[in-house]
Amino acid sequence: MAGAAERGPAAAARARTGGGVARRLALFITCFNDTLCPQTGRAVVRLLERLGHTVEFHRARVCCGQMHFNTGYRPEALSMVRRFAEVFAGYAYVVSRPVPAPT
Repeated sequence: MAGAAERGPAAAARARTGGGVARRLALFITCFNDTLCPQTGRAVVRLLERLGHTVEFHRARVCCGQMHFNTGYRPEALSMVRRFAEVFAGYAYVVSRPVPAPT
């Protein structure tokens, strides 16, 4: 019916996302963030869920290798980056709150 109000879970998700599409997101919290600002990760989850997205936190303890890379341990960082890519390969979107590492 033209002009009829949309109903159902998909319509509710579109309304929550401002007309956008609700997504299945992976959340990656860096070790810096987890240690220094743990409340930030919780706030990110609340915000994304309020926008209608499904947020998943992968239980595998994964290092992105940023600290190693930035401090000159690039060969060591490569295996970490590969593992990170492997763990999150099934997700179309990976959300992370960036925290700069010392260089």
